[in-house]
Amino acid sequence: MSHLTPHHLNAPGPFFVEKDQCIACRAPEHEAPELMSFDDHGGSCYFHRQPQTRDEIEHAIQAVWVACCDAVHYDGDDPQILARLRNLNEGVRLPKRTPWWKVWAR
Repeated sequence: MSHLTPHHLNAPGPFFVEKDQCIACRAPEHEAPELMSFDDHGGSCYFHRQPQTRDEIEHAIQAVWVACCDAVHYDGDDPQILARLRNLNEGVRLPKRTPWWKVWAR
């Protein structure tokens, strides 16, 4: 796993929400309602379970992509998922982070 710390309610696995990074936009939960929940007490979304089917994997990928504050991550090594994330948006953070100043310098 990467150096990022998952929210304590995340189900174990490669999709996760980074601790203390969610700004409660609710967009990721909208994309993957069967996988994600919102912790009202902690003010953060989280993966209550990991995806199992192709459709669920696609929903989890969409949740990563729509996360407005870069709090939702994929930290796995599945080449198809990594390629899908790269194709969706170059700025999506993958296991090796791109410093923000390099993104903006393009």
